[in-house]
Amino acid sequence: MNRVGSSKLAMSFLYVLLTVLALIAVFPLIWIILSSFKSSGEMASHPLAFFPKSFTLSYYDRVLNNMHFTTNIKNSLLVSLSATLITIVVSSLAAYGIVRFFPRAGRKMTKLLITTYMFPPILLAVPYSIIIVKFGLMNTWTGLVITYLSFSIPYAIWMLTGFFQPFLLKLKRLPEWMVLGN
Repeated sequence: MNRVGSSKLAMSFLYVLLTVLALIAVFPLIWIILSSFKSSGEMASHPLAFFPKSFTLSYYDRVLNNMHFTTNIKNSLLVSLSATLITIVVSSLAAYGIVRFFPRAGRKMTKLLITTYMFPPILLAVPYSIIIVKFGLMNTWTGLVITYLSFSIPYAIWMLTGFFQPFLLKLKRLPEWMVLGN
């Protein structure tokens, strides 16, 4: 067998092996999806049956109508988009200010910001709860957004200082008349 034929055979074997591994990885997800169409009695009586005997949408109906799924999704989107937009605005302004006006102290400040991630977030659960209750923000979107901001802003500042540093270094090397214009 020549070299071209053996490489085609090896590639064919590799594709078959990868297909089998992909099927093994996807199998639990397929099982869960197919099981969601079974009735509870069928799942109890035939738990190992792969395909449902009769398809039912009762679980989907229960999730969409009885468990307020759409309201929960709307709330999640509102909180996450608010926290993301505020984080982007505040962090980009802070990172630019650190890099532009405090380059030496900025390195120390960003190291201090990133050291806050050494501690597990669960340590902050009790202090956050006390503060949120005292400000009357318990069970509100605002309280949740503020909590998310306290975790995301330090990390975003740290990331964005590394993003802004090369640009400001290039601007410093340009002649003043090119930066300011005519």
